Amino acid sequence: MKTYFINTLICSFVATTLLGCSTTEIKQSEAIQAPSSRIYKFQTPSSNTGKIIITRDEGFTSGGTCYYAVWINGELATKLDTKEYVTLHLNKGEHIIKVSREPNTAMGWWCGMESADYSQIETVIKENDIKYFRLSIQLNGKAIIQRQK
Repeated sequence: MKTYFINTLICSFVATTLLGCSTTEIKQSEAIQAPSSRIYKFQTPSSNTGKIIITRDEGFTSGGTCYYAVWINGELATKLDTKEYVTLHLNKGEHIIKVSREPNTAMGWWCGMESADYSQIETVIKENDIKYFRLSIQLNGKAIIQRQK
């Protein structure tokens, strides 16, 4: 009986911990605009651009002290914190959106770990397009980018 109780307690703790670490999608209307100090490229609309809006999940794994970096065609565009979104203006054509942990960080060794472990998605932008993307984080810290709507 004592062993059963201990095993149940351990399983409950592990399950609670894992659930507490998962990220949760938030509505675009509840997200906070990323500060301009962390938006480096693709800020200016023009007549031949469309826009992408990337929203980062909330939750412990996607939280803490780590930013997640977003590259467009190999150029660092922004770094997002939890519950933040960014609007980027891209020229029409094909683009690769890549996300990972922030590679060069002053926020601690944990944030820079496995920054080479990334995911990416390709998208085609047409003039005046608006496309939405979700940045979620797996339990192991790997970033996932996926198209919304």
